[in-house]
Amino acid sequence: MMYFISTPIGNLEDITLRALRILKEVDFIVCENTLHSKKLLNHYGIKKKKLISCNEYNEKRRIPYIIERLREGKKIAFITNAGSPIISDPGYPLIRRLIEENLPFTFIPGPSAVIAAVVLSGFPPFFVFEGFLPRKGRKRKERLLAIKEEKRTVVIFESPKRVLKTLKDMADIGMEEREVAIVREITKIHEEVIRGRIKELLDMEEPRGEVTLVIKGRDDGVEEGSETAD
Repeated sequence: MMYFISTPIGNLEDITLRALRILKEVDFIVCENTLHSKKLLNHYGIKKKKLISCNEYNEKRRIPYIIERLREGKKIAFITNAGSPIISDPGYPLIRRLIEENLPFTFIPGPSAVIAAVVLSGFPPFFVFEGFLPRKGRKRKERLLAIKEEKRTVVIFESPKRVLKTLKDMADIGMEEREVAIVREITKIHEEVIRGRIKELLDMEEPRGEVTLVIKGRDDGVEEGSETAD
């Protein structure tokens, strides 16, 4: 069995009992960064566990090894540096291969920067997740224009060094009146939410730390108070 496990996005206490049990039980753990993951594992006394790296640089060549071990009957965990695997993180090509090979896998849910940012933003909870925007060129402009017309709340991940550039690019296409929330250092000591209209935030200091940007939808998006499934 392959277990894709969510890990803390900041505060190390944000991990489920089930996730910890499985991390202790598996034969080995596949990590985005072994040094980073050791900090979490050591914090919970999970030591002498075999770790192998699997990231954007070596994912394709790691997959055959993982597939072979699964066929041998091994139990394997897959974790990334923070949050859920495949959500702007490694893991998607492996999941596709597991499906092709008819090998079992499951997901152990946990912390999500996307969900946390939507809650902290105070914007309507009907949202779309855009991940990281292209850094430049036609594709970036196309994505920004699509966000401008989106009626639902939009969540994007952004480097703190590019947040102000992204706000300026949005202002340049006529979004200067749109409300946004800059949510930084989620679950950490210096967690902060900076809210305002884009035009009001263009002169702010560059934020520090991990940043999630939440943009309110055009015309408030879906009608507030609509029924949703639990």
